[in-house]
Amino acid sequence: MTNIYNYHPITKEYLSTTVADLDPILKKPMLPAYATYDKPPSIIEGQVVLFNDGWKVKQDIRGIYYRKDNLEQIDINDLNLTIDNILTKKAPEHGLQTFDELSNEWIDDIPEIIKSSMARIDMLAEAERLKYITGGSGQSMVYDKKAQEAESFINDNSLDVSKMPHIVSEASILQKTNLEIAQNIISNRDKWVQISANIEAKRIKAKTDIKSSTTKDEIDNILASISFEVMEG
Repeated sequence: MTNIYNYHPITKEYLSTTVADLDPILKKPMLPAYATYDKPPSIIEGQVVLFNDGWKVKQDIRGIYYRKDNLEQIDINDLNLTIDNILTKKAPEHGLQTFDELSNEWIDDIPEIIKSSMARIDMLAEAERLKYITGGSGQSMVYDKKAQEAESFINDNSLDVSKMPHIVSEASILQKTNLEIAQNIISNRDKWVQISANIEAKRIKAKTDIKSSTTKDEIDNILASISFEVMEG
């Protein structure tokens, strides 16, 4: 019984050990393609043995790598590639880290984390605002104009309708008086001012705390604890 050692037709990597079939006529072991009678050497973890005019031990570079400059994940399967120093097998914990060559570790990029967290605070604050108002610069102008018309009409009930088109059209649609619409606009405006001030105070406080943070854990705790929800009285 004769062992043969099979290797990959392309990579030449050792695959398996099998028993050679016998030639039915000559009764001798037959050697198929991509196999050898030569036994491969033993290897340790991180090595691979290739057959190329004899067995050769080589470092097994295959695996998942990460670019140190932009965190891009790269899957390397070619045993013949040369691994550049720009790559590391150490995976970053998240997308806002930089690679420190001195410690050979990924470290948190605090300035970028602060920048990203500031943007998240603004997004959360705006999401809370939009529970109470309709977004958009055009709509904001409409709100301002309606408030101006309402104040003018409440101060002077004889105000010409041509100077308060928003109130007149809304009153017609809702089948209410111009005064009822004006009073409702002012009431909603005053409520919104209080809600807006509450949200803004929380937004400024959170961003101030984040700006003075020095670790990702501190920033994560601030983000986890912030709530823009307004308790209406």
